[in-house]
Amino acid sequence: PDVVRQRDQYDGAIAEIDQDLGLLLDELRRRGELRHTLIVLVGDHGEAFGEHRAFEHGNDTYLEELHVPLVMALPDRVPAGVRVPGVVSLRDVPATIGEVLGFAGPSWPLPGHSLARLWQPGGGDAADTVLAEVELIPRGGQPFYPNRRGDVRSILAWPWQLITVAREVELYDLVADPGQHRNLAADTAHAATRDSLAAALSRWRRDAIPAKL
Repeated sequence: PDVVRQRDQYDGAIAEIDQDLGLLLDELRRRGELRHTLIVLVGDHGEAFGEHRAFEHGNDTYLEELHVPLVMALPDRVPAGVRVPGVVSLRDVPATIGEVLGFAGPSWPLPGHSLARLWQPGGGDAADTVLAEVELIPRGGQPFYPNRRGDVRSILAWPWQLITVAREVELYDLVADPGQHRNLAADTAHAATRDSLAAALSRWRRDAIPAKL
């Protein structure tokens, strides 16, 4: 693929959304509603441009496809200028919206846990375990990388990410190697981390898939 052209098109799409979002915020401000409106800006997926021999999205579990922006703003409810370090999951966004707007509770049960604690004093850190998987889905009759190797599964517990594809295992230190170029799975110094994450991923798979009758 023409990587430069794809990047230009992607940047153009971002610029168009940015312009439309600006128009929306300007209109809310003109009506006097901006201070009373919760703004949530979030992506559902990233985009690959050949970093790991993959393009677009939905075919890999490296950070370029999993890492997305999450920005929230509401005067007097969400503090401005606060950046939460670490990893969180999109599954917690609905519960966060519910708490910020005062709707959370038994009458409005939502999956996940509110992230509002993370911007409050003494609320703890953003350490979380994020799970992701891509199943084998051929495109145009041909297996699409990396699906040609089988289903891809991932568990991310900052700063580590473990990826499994069939019998292959990959382990990355996302602080020392944010581009995910050095697979540490065979490094005996990190064997305990590898095995712990692999066990957690296996437990999640057993809990997530109902037994066949």
